[in-house]
Amino acid sequence: TTADITPKPVTLNWGTTSFTYDGTEKSVPITAPDGLTAGTDYTVAYVNEKGEPVTPINAGTYTIQLTLTNTNYSSDGPINLGTLKINKATLLAENFTFSPAQNLTYNGESKEATVKFNDKDGTLTGIGTIKVKYLKDGESTWSENAPTNAGNYKVCIDVSDDGQNFVGQTALTTESWKFTISQASLSSSDFTFDPQSVEYDKTAKSVTAKCSKNDYDGEIKVAYYSDAQYTNKVDPENVKDAGDYYIKIIAGNAQNYTGLEIGDKQNPLKFTITQKALTDESFTPNSDSSQDLTYDSSAKTATST
Repeated sequence: TTADITPKPVTLNWGTTSFTYDGTEKSVPITAPDGLTAGTDYTVAYVNEKGEPVTPINAGTYTIQLTLTNTNYSSDGPINLGTLKINKATLLAENFTFSPAQNLTYNGESKEATVKFNDKDGTLTGIGTIKVKYLKDGESTWSENAPTNAGNYKVCIDVSDDGQNFVGQTALTTESWKFTISQASLSSSDFTFDPQSVEYDKTAKSVTAKCSKNDYDGEIKVAYYSDAQYTNKVDPENVKDAGDYYIKIIAGNAQNYTGLEIGDKQNPLKFTITQKALTDESFTPNSDSSQDLTYDSSAKTATST
């Protein structure tokens, strides 16, 4: 006699099918009937949208397929158990490392900060394009251009939403993402004045001080003193008599430079009004109109101015 033993239908239960991307492989816990062993009696595969078996790590939706290999249980081909979904992760500031520029003293060059994604030695992938932006204190508009001028700056990033595994972000920042570009210092060698001497002509004289740095936009003033000790200040309108004067160049604070005063008793700056040389042409003879200038053997006198 013979007996037909029909395969027993299999009943399966499975656990969580929704996850958030974290760079690790995901799987669905499956509970099979007693006597069935994973890998021996059945196999589980995860199939992507292209129908390809893959390891579910990246964000996306995967079909869970179970194939029975124990002939004591029946199934019509692979059993679709539903889907496993890995959602995109949300980016936080702690997922990034912020670094300001190395040289943060103004030098006319842009200061570019870097914000680098912490990929955990390459285990985290699929982030969109990172765009760094800057906001200067007192302003309201973020700029993609790295700053040049002195000031305090905040930094944020935009992350595009086209990354496979992370949701895009706009204006992501934290309190520590900031830096300061300091003002540069001026030196006495950055300044010249002209003229250094001029001839007396009864009018007040002055000098013009200039800074050799074209990007210095501060106010430059000149003060005058009659002595090299810089104790006796002279009003500009009184700088007219021949002699030596000593000047102080006062360069005010500017956007990118700290102010500076040049000229003191240790390093005096001398400006000279030279005496006017007199010549024959400096005088005009005058005659007394009341005098009789007809020869009469008497002396005649004349004056000059």
